[in-house]
Amino acid sequence: MVVGFLDSLRELNRVWVRGPREDNTIVGLEQARLSGLNRIEFAPGAVENHIEIGEGAWLQNLRIRVTGKNNRVVIGAGCKWKGYIVVHGKGRQMRIGDRSTCVESFIVCRQRNVTIGADCMLSRQVELRATDVHRIFDRDTDAYLNPPADVVVGDRVWIAARAVISKGSVIPHDCVVGAMSFVNRAFEEPHCVLAGVPARVVRRNVYWKR
Repeated sequence: MVVGFLDSLRELNRVWVRGPREDNTIVGLEQARLSGLNRIEFAPGAVENHIEIGEGAWLQNLRIRVTGKNNRVVIGAGCKWKGYIVVHGKGRQMRIGDRSTCVESFIVCRQRNVTIGADCMLSRQVELRATDVHRIFDRDTDAYLNPPADVVVGDRVWIAARAVISKGSVIPHDCVVGAMSFVNRAFEEPHCVLAGVPARVVRRNVYWKR
């Protein structure tokens, strides 16, 4: 489905779509379950962006805003998702794997990509950020101190309430991230509990159930 709008809003079932006429596409809304007010926004000048909603996905008060060109947002089959997704740049990839669920999240896919695996569970007020947005430099060397980096969350990861997953983070499969933890680096070992500020491994050889 080609979405073409200019200074206008339209309600498609329970989705408001807003944006320019140029070649932005949305696929799969007709097979999704929708509740609340969902919004998809293409910023002025956004072109060749693609949003794909998997079969049986349930969108609940979800807002997606896309700025730039040739970006891709994929929400997998059977997902249940609520929150705000911001995608900004050129050729960025924001992917959520099949059957993953989220009570409420804020995801910033800007300058780098964000990937969430299958069968994940995110609680309320969870943030995933591939960038700090604003840059910090060393006064003596002008070195760029906080460059953006991909965020990768493996399959079957549980992220508890108010956790922040920062740029460059990798969370292996079958891990748990504790409430209000701050993850800011790549971990390698699966089946662990990560907790703290900054997060560290506090328990090994675990598994979890919904």
